[in-house]
Amino acid sequence: MLTFCDKCGKNYRDRHLCKAGRCDQCNRDFKRIKDHKCPLLGVADISPNELWENIRHKATRCDGCHELHFTTNTGRGLREYKGVYLCLDCYNIAEIEQNSLAMLTALTKLDQTMGKTTCSICQKLLIDPQTGCEVVGIKRVRTDVFSNDSSVWALVANGSSWNQVMAANLASHNMCVRCHCATSTAKHAIGIRRLKPLNLSTEMKCSIAAKVQNLTWMLAFQGFETGTREHVQSE
Repeated sequence: MLTFCDKCGKNYRDRHLCKAGRCDQCNRDFKRIKDHKCPLLGVADISPNELWENIRHKATRCDGCHELHFTTNTGRGLREYKGVYLCLDCYNIAEIEQNSLAMLTALTKLDQTMGKTTCSICQKLLIDPQTGCEVVGIKRVRTDVFSNDSSVWALVANGSSWNQVMAANLASHNMCVRCHCATSTAKHAIGIRRLKPLNLSTEMKCSIAAKVQNLTWMLAFQGFETGTREHVQSE
């Protein structure tokens, strides 16, 4: 059944955008001018100098090349390394890459001596027990799901001392990439990030951590045999 619009004189069946008016800036039709939000409002008439004044506070100077770089509100775009902030060009130099690689190699040797050579979830071999070389990619995850401390990789990337990195590694367990994705998905599904600021009891934290672990097992072992999952859970 057709309905007659008393505004523009058109007939319509279900929905109708009444072309009672048209914006002079964006040429969009609207029904009520007060409900129309023109995307060009405040853009067409503003000058480049005014735009510069609005965004200049987002400019941050690199401690390496001393040039201005524009970052987001969270400071992304500059990398912290040993207390200084560097742009990507100054950060991606051979010296920093070699230092990071040397520290990760030392961590792998440390994990070999400690027997942390397999994934803590699926028991996949990560480090060759004989040579100490990585077999597949290693993800080092904090054992405490409510920990706000920096990860091992973050400490290595920002040039932290060996004692800080080693302490973080002792408080972490190794995972393969697939199981790391599973535990990250489990934490996101349960909402660990929004629960961290809350003053939860120890019993509640243990209960939530157990749920994260169980959900991680369910996600990580999709496609695996049931006996394998039961074997890992029993250990």
